[in-house]
Amino acid sequence: MSGESKTHEHENCNIHGQGRINNHSHDHTHDHGHHHDHHHHHGSEAEMMGQDKFDSEEVALAWTTDPLVVFLNNSLHKAIFERFDQNFDPAATTVLDFGCGTGLLTKSLEGKVKQVVGVDVSKAMIKVYNQRGYDNAVGVCEDVVEPFPAQLEGRKFDFIISCYALHHVPDPSRRVQILATYLKPGGHLLFGEFEPSKNSPREFFAQGELAEWMKAAGLRNVQEAVVFQCKPEDLPESNVAKKGEMFTSVILAEGKMIEK
Repeated sequence: MSGESKTHEHENCNIHGQGRINNHSHDHTHDHGHHHDHHHHHGSEAEMMGQDKFDSEEVALAWTTDPLVVFLNNSLHKAIFERFDQNFDPAATTVLDFGCGTGLLTKSLEGKVKQVVGVDVSKAMIKVYNQRGYDNAVGVCEDVVEPFPAQLEGRKFDFIISCYALHHVPDPSRRVQILATYLKPGGHLLFGEFEPSKNSPREFFAQGELAEWMKAAGLRNVQEAVVFQCKPEDLPESNVAKKGEMFTSVILAEGKMIEK
């Protein structure tokens, strides 16, 4: 689709090179001067996993081609590739795209990796994902919980990447632990998420929170950095989100499974 490949350049939006590495020694009080209690359990699991919101092909396509959604994903993908492009091998690298939607990340990975498995709880998203015929990719409609889904049992990946998906799931810390078990030794787990702001319409993760969960899951070399910043008024127009309630920053949390 044309919306997928179109790149929006906004001179007032900044994509950082190596980002601002966050210090994890602080508590969960933000620079914005407010404090969050993070429970992440609002609503039913179906609501949290997006089944009600995203489980129609019309909605799936609307999100996939929305200028704001495409811009935010492209910006995050650029930050990921700046860090890890040298780690991607078209002949060998395998990727699990967690919360894949209709495949914006998978599309960006074409030609860079050997295989992508996209996982999303929305049947509509996965249907569109598979209809698009991405190179060496397959979409699986599953939630990553225990017991492990049959279609993923025994699989291990070089990279597990999640773009703006973890805040939709219940018990996200447990999902981080489970996802880590799908990594090969030396594999990388990456989460791109919104940094909370005073106008955020929902709770996102506190500074350092993702890093703490990744360390608890046994990952090493854990870092969390702001990789993208943009004022809401400088973002592209959107048909699916209210820009006035948007974040101003995107963080990338990364960790590596120890090699045995």
